[in-house]
Amino acid sequence: LLLLKKRENMSKRISTDFLGGESPVRMGIDVGSTTVKVVVLDTDDSIIFSEYERHRADIRRTIILVVTHALDKIQEVKGVNQSLSIKVTGSGGLAVSHWLSIPFIQDDMMTIVDKAVIATMC
Repeated sequence: LLLLKKRENMSKRISTDFLGGESPVRMGIDVGSTTVKVVVLDTDDSIIFSEYERHRADIRRTIILVVTHALDKIQEVKGVNQSLSIKVTGSGGLAVSHWLSIPFIQDDMMTIVDKAVIATMC
């Protein structure tokens, strides 16, 4: 029940707080067999946020945690009226896509997310 409430709150933030900006920032979520990676790029392809977290088989909790961190950072950097485009990929991505009603992208996007995460770790 707590996860459902957090999911509803997250969906409200995605669909209301971050609509109306001129160009959307882009969030990529890679849900793998052991980790969740999230990267947010601004309109110039600069990394605004990236996080890599092991989900320990609790994908929903990890998604809520990491995406909330990303939304907080977007709001801090871009303001509440920033529009947002979100896509998900990875072996667990299709289920997350259905859960959050966001587009699922085949592994083509994973290389973008992985490169961005790796770049921030170096």
